Amino acid sequence: MKARIRGRGPQGDDELTNRLLSYLKKYFPGNVREIIQLRPTVYYVRTSAGEFIIKGYSSFNRLILQENFTELLKTHGFRDTYSYLRPCRKEPFYANGLYFGFIEYIPPHFKQFTFQTESDRAEGLKVLKKFHHVTEKIAGAYNLSIPFANQIGKWEERFARFSANSHVISSILGAEIYDEILGWADWGLNGMKRREAIFSKGTQAILHGDVAHHNFLRSRNGRVNLIDFDLISIGPPVLDYLQYANRILPFMGWSFGALSECDGIKDFLNEVAFLHALVYPTDILREWNRILKGGSLLDGMKAEPVKEMTMHRYSARRKFIKSIQAMVK
Repeated sequence: MKARIRGRGPQGDDELTNRLLSYLKKYFPGNVREIIQLRPTVYYVRTSAGEFIIKGYSSFNRLILQENFTELLKTHGFRDTYSYLRPCRKEPFYANGLYFGFIEYIPPHFKQFTFQTESDRAEGLKVLKKFHHVTEKIAGAYNLSIPFANQIGKWEERFARFSANSHVISSILGAEIYDEILGWADWGLNGMKRREAIFSKGTQAILHGDVAHHNFLRSRNGRVNLIDFDLISIGPPVLDYLQYANRILPFMGWSFGALSECDGIKDFLNEVAFLHALVYPTDILREWNRILKGGSLLDGMKAEPVKEMTMHRYSARRKFIKSIQAMVK
């Protein structure tokens, strides 16, 4: 039976697919039934012997880092993720300048993980806590392999880029809204810098770095898994919890009361620097900077979705921020 191939990717895709088929026939059991391109460098493969994901990495070292890291996670007791496959430890599949890793496929549950429900948000925090518990033990082994987190430096750069594009963004959002967002960012950063130790000192763990909802996968058996470790770094776990809080707040109606009931996050709400960090509008700055990358002018097609994201529940966000600022005073 001929393999079914769906999706078209970067140049040389036909050659890549043919080489991939040859590699699979040589090193993997079973006949290839289907190959689906999920993203430019990510493929789903179904064979008569099972299913897996193929993902491309820019260097051999990045692939090896991912393979070894997930293996070490499981060795130390974190089972809520995938494993990499390398039959007979052969050289990885290489094509189009990328080294491809073969990842265990986790069959998804019919009910997807989402930040919209309280139960899923709580389950995500439980998995994140288990992840940090394990990575605190192994962080020292990666001091030379992965970077140390620099949250304040990252957000300073984001603030600078957003400020540099003031003429474009303010013309779309209006000067009043733009100035208010800029003020939130400035207030948040200044408070973080005055009490920066919380973001760099103390217990060090390996941070996930991208705790978006799509990196939590509920498997067919109901277990929530943490996936995609491309942005790992070393730092205090508070940084992952800060990002998680930023991600879930829009789904909670910007309710400080609801956030204070989240295990793992509520422990940091007495920290003034953490409260300042919650005010920093990282999502808004990130998305405007993304579409303005390179200093190009915006067309309506690009700007409108980001404007909608910015203004979604804006009054609730303003009320949330004002309550925190009053609390800090």
